[in-house]
Amino acid sequence: PYPIHSFTTNNAGFRAARSLEETSMSGEIRVFVTGGSAAWGAGVRQEDLYTRIAEKELRKEFPDRPNIRVVCAGVGAYCSVQERILTETVITRYNPDIVISFSGWNDSYFGYTGLDIRDGQDYMGYGRKLAWLSGGQVDDLEKVIDPPQYRDYRVKLHFLLAKSLHRVRFSKSDLAQGVELRKLEHKQVLETLLDNIHSLTDLSRRKGFSMVFMLQPSLYLTCKPLSEWEKLQVAENSAAFTGFPEYNREVYRLFRETFPQDSYEKGYTFADLDLAFSGVEQPLFADHVHFGDRGNRLIGEYMAQIISPLISRRLSR
Repeated sequence: PYPIHSFTTNNAGFRAARSLEETSMSGEIRVFVTGGSAAWGAGVRQEDLYTRIAEKELRKEFPDRPNIRVVCAGVGAYCSVQERILTETVITRYNPDIVISFSGWNDSYFGYTGLDIRDGQDYMGYGRKLAWLSGGQVDDLEKVIDPPQYRDYRVKLHFLLAKSLHRVRFSKSDLAQGVELRKLEHKQVLETLLDNIHSLTDLSRRKGFSMVFMLQPSLYLTCKPLSEWEKLQVAENSAAFTGFPEYNREVYRLFRETFPQDSYEKGYTFADLDLAFSGVEQPLFADHVHFGDRGNRLIGEYMAQIISPLISRRLSR
């Protein structure tokens, strides 16, 4: 049974209640979804997670195949490099039929901060903490670009004070200058993501699974009409992350121009998950990166539609 509160992880470390053996059961279809905290389902109960929704939809569509499993393999702060490594080293051990990269947003954010994810990824700032403990210097530009994060503080009042001091110390022009000095070229973000998806597609041919890239919806370039809550999120995050909305929009334009044709040429499936939100006036974004229960439901239903033909083809072999 699935818990109704919070979350649980299984023996493989994925966000699921049921254990996962390396050898799949006869007739079982296994779908794994990688990505960052949005793919992990931050803020959503286990029973409302998009993978649970997708699994239910697929079982209704294939009633004679009750052993369809959609496994949430997202990890907070992961980008396409970590997804590729996770798939290569862990997921392939569990005999996947389909692997979905639910991604793109984190790659865009790291490009904005100037982090080339091909060289490494230290989102939690352990390197800076170790440098400080050993008497080293912390890059002032990093302190300018990254405002205080709530997860860093146990006391909310401390967090609010730090946010206020950050805004006093660093003007919008300071932030804009810091971003301009550090950010990567938009095309570099695209090329890195393409490299990782291509590597996963090559792996899928060798290991016999279907590869799917699903672009994570972005609040800054979405087809849905923004609710009052979502407009507030745009305004607040535009102030906190100077220049990020513009940077994210340009990167996403490149993604949407490139991936449909590239997926056709390279032989993987591409889907823009933002289409699941088309025309919905109610709020779907919990903040500028994560989704609430309603957003998870729509993503899960749309995901099931996209991978249903892939399952049909596998079953017909």
